[in-house]
Amino acid sequence: MKKIFALLVVIFSLFVFAQDTMMDAMKMVESYAWGNAELVNARTGETFKIGDFAGKPIYIETFATWCPNCQEQLTAIQEASATTSDVTFIALSIEGDISDEALKMYADDNSFSNIVFAKATPEVLESLVADFGADITNPPSTPHFFISSTGETSELITGIEDANKIAEHFTMMAGN
Repeated sequence: MKKIFALLVVIFSLFVFAQDTMMDAMKMVESYAWGNAELVNARTGETFKIGDFAGKPIYIETFATWCPNCQEQLTAIQEASATTSDVTFIALSIEGDISDEALKMYADDNSFSNIVFAKATPEVLESLVADFGADITNPPSTPHFFISSTGETSELITGIEDANKIAEHFTMMAGN
């Protein structure tokens, strides 16, 4: 009976620790203006915040539908997403004049089924630039960054990366 009680205490402690860690990650991501801003999922029409996904790894790419480098990178992201179910992949269009319907059509036409697509609002872009620099708004350079499950953000990364390299980033960030 004592062993069962001790086991229950350990399980409860692990649950509380996991909840605290997730809350800490959420607070960290939501401390960024871009992490706490409301966005609209172009596929579903539902609003979300990047902070809603805190507690698990997140990949964020800014892109434009007219950009061939972006399409190549998003294809690699789609490929990487097929190998992991615990990462949220978010693509933020920097095109101010694109409709949610056009963004949804772009995602569907390219079979980007495991990526959340949304338009970055001017406020989100402004806060991303403040935190990562102006390169975040240069789609052909395929700007992207990662957020670990603890809420730590990577530096801004530019350049097309294949699915294996994307997965490697999450492996390296798992220690954060």
